[in-house]
Amino acid sequence: MPTPQTLEQADAQRERVKQMRNEAEQRYATEQKACYKKFLVNSCLDDAKKRYTQSNIEARKLDIPAREFQRDAKRADVEAKEAQRAADLPRRESEQKEQAENYRATEGHRGRRALIRREPTKP
Repeated sequence: MPTPQTLEQADAQRERVKQMRNEAEQRYATEQKACYKKFLVNSCLDDAKKRYTQSNIEARKLDIPAREFQRDAKRADVEAKEAQRAADLPRRESEQKEQAENYRATEGHRGRRALIRREPTKP
């Protein structure tokens, strides 16, 4: 079971597994058709099924390390993003606080001007 070292190798290995499974499916279908032309149909079908199962087991042995590598790479990527997000949190909070203060200052200034315009002049 070769263990991939890069995502490209893992992708290539998973693609090879997909091809192996497709070939096994096609071979099994062909063997089933051939079995119905023989006298001992059940025995032939059993043998074809065993070969098909063995092919799938071999494909699975290749697929498992590739899937685990992809899963681990994705997990590491997510953890890195979460760590970056946590590191950026204080900066984002200070930016949000500054934006809120600027907004309140601007809106407060606008509100005072609107009140001054609305107030009627006293005689």
